[in-house]
Amino acid sequence: MLADYVEALKTLNQALALSETQAEKAQVYAQRGLVYEATNPPLTEDAIRNWRWILELENAPDDLKAMATDHLLALGAEPVTSTPTPTASAPPAPTATPTP
Repeated sequence: MLADYVEALKTLNQALALSETQAEKAQVYAQRGLVYEATNPPLTEDAIRNWRWILELENAPDDLKAMATDHLLALGAEPVTSTPTPTASAPPAPTATPTP
């Protein structure tokens, strides 16, 4: 599918629909990320979205997670996809109130 990005994306979307494991999905996301980066002009936001989806998959292969991180950094995007969980703060200390 050299330089036929529309057809490549159609094929990759079909592959994604048939993917049964997170590893297979990660592979498709990586291929789509590469296609989006290769278009002229590059579809950077779409590429970033696909690279981040790899990092959201618990069972994505480590090599694809590393590849996703490298591509996100090269595209000027933060690799972190999840928002930090707020930590519970301690309740306020009781104040001494005078007894009438």
